[in-house]
Amino acid sequence: MKQSTPQHGQRACYLRGCRLSECEADNYRYMARLRLDHYEGNRRRTDAAPASRHVKKLVASTWSQGQIARATGVARRTIGALVTGAHKTISRDTERRILSIPVQPPIEAPRDVDAAGTARRIRALIFMGHNGTAIAARVGLHRDALNRIARGELPSVRASTAEQVAVVYRQLSRVPGTSIRARNLATANGWSGPLAWDETTIDDPAALPEVDEPYTPPAKNGRDSMRMAELEHLLALGESESAIAKQMGASEAYIHDLAVVLRNQKKTATYDDMRKAA
Repeated sequence: MKQSTPQHGQRACYLRGCRLSECEADNYRYMARLRLDHYEGNRRRTDAAPASRHVKKLVASTWSQGQIARATGVARRTIGALVTGAHKTISRDTERRILSIPVQPPIEAPRDVDAAGTARRIRALIFMGHNGTAIAARVGLHRDALNRIARGELPSVRASTAEQVAVVYRQLSRVPGTSIRARNLATANGWSGPLAWDETTIDDPAALPEVDEPYTPPAKNGRDSMRMAELEHLLALGESESAIAKQMGASEAYIHDLAVVLRNQKKTATYDDMRKAA
């Protein structure tokens, strides 16, 4: 359990060497109470043996030291010292906290989180052309379980699953996949790609993807300029010229000619930009 840095006005800050008036005042109050306790015979520390035995019984009942620390609010290193017997005395408050835990298996369940962000990350990777089988293998899930998450059938997932999907998403979200079938699946389901989300929205169930207006293919007999826009869109998705020809209902030669024109236009635009920059 990580300890926070003492703040001014606390005795702990005084013990670190601070001599501001508020820190000295808190130390004075502590020492005054301590002297009173000693005068009245009230000991603040007690034998650690009962608490040590209790902690060992909890560990034998399948509690981890971290679980005991979280349940009692006692520092994990203190729990560890009680297990090893390093502490001979402890505060009465620490003893009270530890002895309040019944000796039985822990009821702390694995933490679940909302599945929205996990589903969106999986869908975005499928949108990029990564198939579910490959994603599932990287995440360490069965493909069927991953597909159920992607389809939105699970309202929540284990936190560990969400974290692992997030790791894989960071690795693959900028790497185009090779599965046309995966892209088609994402398109058919209206799933959004990585550019539709950022880290502040992807895990928010109420957030909506930031997407452009739905893409509508031009009419078959439309002008070449309109077909050029469609071609550019499909090429950007990684489609081959032969696949594009089938989708647009045109010959491969015609699509190839348009692709050549498109590439030349881009080269010209790049050259013009370089001249302006010079």
